[in-house]
This record gives sequence, structure tokens and C-alpha cells, in this order.
Amino acid sequence: MRRFSHSLLPGRRLPTILENSINRFCDNNMDTFIFATNQIISSIAFGVLLWLGLFTGLFYSLFRKAINKEKIDFFDTNLVFRFIFFVYYGIPSLYYFFIPPAVDDFRQVTLNMVLVLAILGLIFFDLGRKIAIHQQWQRFFESSEIDEQKVAKLTVIFFVIALLSFIIFIFSVGGLNSYIQNWGKTGDLTKGKMYLLWGVLLSKLAFLVNFAFHLKGKKTLAPFLLYALGGISFLLIMLIGARLLIIVYILECLILYHYLKKEIPVKKLLIAALVIFIVFIVLMGEVRNHTWFQDMSLLEQIKTRLGDFSNYIYLLVNNYFDSVRNTIIILENTPSRFSYEWGRTYLDLLVRPIPYMFRPDIVKNSEILLATFQGRILPLLGELYLNFSLAGIVIGTFFLGLFAKASSFFLRFNKANISAVLLYATLVAVTMMWVRGQFANHTPLFLMDFIGFFVFIKLSQKSAKG
Repeated sequence: MRRFSHSLLPGRRLPTILENSINRFCDNNMDTFIFATNQIISSIAFGVLLWLGLFTGLFYSLFRKAINKEKIDFFDTNLVFRFIFFVYYGIPSLYYFFIPPAVDDFRQVTLNMVLVLAILGLIFFDLGRKIAIHQQWQRFFESSEIDEQKVAKLTVIFFVIALLSFIIFIFSVGGLNSYIQNWGKTGDLTKGKMYLLWGVLLSKLAFLVNFAFHLKGKKTLAPFLLYALGGISFLLIMLIGARLLIIVYILECLILYHYLKKEIPVKKLLIAALVIFIVFIVLMGEVRNHTWFQDMSLLEQIKTRLGDFSNYIYLLVNNYFDSVRNTIIILENTPSRFSYEWGRTYLDLLVRPIPYMFRPDIVKNSEILLATFQGRILPLLGELYLNFSLAGIVIGTFFLGLFAKASSFFLRFNKANISAVLLYATLVAVTMMWVRGQFANHTPLFLMDFIGFFVFIKLSQKSAKG
């Protein structure tokens, strides 16, 4: 007993043994903890939990309203954001749990990180919507009468400009036949010609203004002439080949009908969405792709590509709904391979008015997204992260929520005003485009519509003496 006491208690050996034992225990357990944590956050099971959290956050309030049988406005900017956000981030991420994305050295942990960013973005979007909107923001338009003769004159002017712009555009790309044969290369063929495309879009603005007043019983044009001009406008934009412009055109028509004539039931909205998807995403996509499959007929190409249905879905998700895929690439390569842009992709908006041949190429999407072809765009979350890391996600989605709240209030307090509903249609459209991504590409399209509507409406109002 004395030897035991002498050897252990008075000396330093006991503390040393305890310290070493504790250190070994902590090190071993910390290594185990870190390993277990990495295994968890890298697992598909954790990804599924994140996905369920995202889905719940997106649609909990909608389900609650449906259960309580409350009125739901599916064209509210808040719901538009949530549905489009789910289409671009919810559906692809769920698909990637079963089929990995078209990304080299794909890691499940990066997909899980995308879902974390999506949840973070949704949280700050909702926080942005909590901000109180000042009363001055609410009532923007006073009721005003329009001069039907002025509307008719402006309609003629806008359509003449649109037709001339289309003719000049077609001649600049080698003729209509040559352009249609190269429909799949519209991105290259339209470079430097945005001002001509804006000219063509004036036909849409003229039609929508007349269509809006027609829905409220104001006969600015004879019905036959109105719908004939609408058909011509739709055909011109269709021939350009930019599907986004066509989908936005249809969306704006639906919004005008919904608020100015009769609310569209959700079943009909779902049918409309399905038709748009089949016609303009699937079929028109195959027509554009025919540029690369000219060794077979268009019908044979469609049968061949859609015949391998699983592969077609894979191509569809990775090419048309590629926000998750592109965000994964950005997360994997920023800042290890590509440095943060610190706002440069947004500054690209400032150089848009400069002619293409003189415009500096600020950011090349194809390099950042490791793309082998044009058409890849920077997704909402990916672009925010690429510029400002996590701070970009927080600030960007917060202001998007604030924008959605302001847009909803703008409509609520101006719902009886035709002009305000026209402008609100552009706010819904740009919300959809911003969720898709590429802020600098889509904002000019919004400004063209918004300013065009505003100018047309102001010029068509009756004078004070009238």
C-alpha cells in the first residue's frame, strides 16, 4: 500500500497518465465524431431530409390555405416564386437522388449543400416578405381615361416598327430559310441584335394593351383585327426562336385574363402549364435541336430521342432544368478554381446597351459552368454564391422577397386599374425569370416590357382638355 501511495500520489505520474488517457479518448472520439458527421451530411438520407424541409417550407402555407378553404391566388408573386423555385431546385434535386447529374466527380455532399443554400434562400426570401411596405408604395396609378384614337395610332406605330425590325433582323442573318435551318444556334445568330429583338417585341406590347382594354369592354380595336394582330405578333416572336419570350407572352396573356376578365381555375392553369411544357419545351426543343440532327427527318429524330425515355428525361433535367447541376459546379469550383466575381456578373447589365462588337466580355458562362456549348446560364443561387458567397444568398433572396411583397401590394391597391394590371404582369414575368437566373440577361427584357407598357399607356391617355 505504501509503495502504491508513494509511486502514484505524490508524484506527477497520475496527472500525466490521466491527461494522456483523456487526450487519447478525446482524439479517438473526435475523429469518430467527425467521421460520423461527414458520413451523415454526405448521405442521401440527409439529403432527403433537407429536401423534405425545402418542400415543407415552400408549400406549408399553401396547403394550410387549401385545408382551410381560403382563397389562393396562383399569380401572386410569392406563389410564382415558390412554384418556379421548386421546378428548378426541388424537382432536379429529387431526381439526382436516383440518377447523378451530368457533373464530373459528383459528390452527394455538394448536392446536399445546394439544398442547404435553397433552404437558406427560402428563409431570407420569407424574411424579405415580412418587411412592411410604406403606404406610398401601394397606390401607384390614379384612374385615367384613355383616348381610343391615340391607342389605335400607337398600335399602328408599334406594329410598323416591329415588322421593320423583324425584316431587318432576318436579312442580317442570311434570310428566313437560313435562319430557320439554324434555329438551334439562335444564341449566336442574335448576338449584337438585341435592339432589333426589342423592336419585334413592340408588337406584343401593342397587342397586350389592346387585349387588356378589350377584356374590360373597351373596344379600342375590332375583335377580328385585335386577334389577327395578336396572331401576327405571336408568329413574329415564335420565328425568333426564343422560347422564354413566347412563354412570357403566354403568361402575360393569362395574367391579364385572370385579373381583368375571370379568374382561371387551378385545373385549367395546370392544363395550360402542361401544354406549354409539351409544345414549347419538348416539341419546340426538338425543332431547335434538328439543327444538329439533320441526317434524319424531324419526325424520325423525335421518335428516336423520345423512344429512349429515361435518357430523354436525363437530358431534359440536365439541359433545361439545370439550376441544381450548374450550382453544384459553381460550389465545387469556387473559390478553389474560380475566384469570387464580387458583383461582376451583375455589372454585365450596365454594358448591355453597348453594341456587341465594342462590349467587354465581363463573364463567360461557358467557362464557369464548364459547358461545351452555349446556352448554359448562371442559376439564381449559383450566381449569388459566385459573386458574394453565403452573403450573396442571404442578401439576394432577401431583396427578392421584398420585391415580391411590394409587387403583391402594388396589385392589391391598384387591382381595378387596367394599367396597373399590365405592369403587374411584367412583375410576375420577371420574378419567374430571376428565379431561373442570369440577372443581367433577363432584367433588360423586363425593363423593355415595363417601360414599353408605361410609355404606351401614358401616351394613350386623354388630354386634360379632353
